[in-house]
Amino acid sequence: NLVMYLFLNLLMFGGASVAQERRSGVLRRLAVTPATRRDLVLGKLVGLELLAAAQIAFFLAAGQLLFGVDVGDSLAGVVLVLLLFSWVAASVGVLLGSLVRAEEQVVGRGLLVALPMAAPGGCWWPLEVVPRFLQVAALLTPTGWALTGLHQLITFGSGVAGAATAIAMLAAFGAAANAA
Repeated sequence: NLVMYLFLNLLMFGGASVAQERRSGVLRRLAVTPATRRDLVLGKLVGLELLAAAQIAFFLAAGQLLFGVDVGDSLAGVVLVLLLFSWVAASVGVLLGSLVRAEEQVVGRGLLVALPMAAPGGCWWPLEVVPRFLQVAALLTPTGWALTGLHQLITFGSGVAGAATAIAMLAAFGAAANAA
């Protein structure tokens, strides 16, 4: 659930804020400052990562205190995977906001992006119960890699080394979204 809601929130907040800043003229005013486009994108991403960090901390603490969820011996690895995934989600959100003009359209299109990635990525049901071709298809999505990494860390206790491929793939998704 945390992976799906991180993706939804960061995609929509990131995209809607960029669209709103364009509509209100903030981006036009920022164009005359010494800040580069790179600076503006990085600033937006840092703000979204702070939002994600608060969400992650709240949900991990609530999961442990209220429901007895044990993330195993690799809390640092779990947080790393979730922060990398958040970077991907925030980057896709900023990209969406730069492509879509109206805030309302960002929300609708964000849902059209996030929900279809959540289901095959493993957010709605365990990938172990679906046919092999769907397990492979899950790895075409950042949600699939986030859940693969979390599964390695929490279920199998394999540590960060066991989640290295998932971490690398999330970094590649994030870099691609930032480049776009």
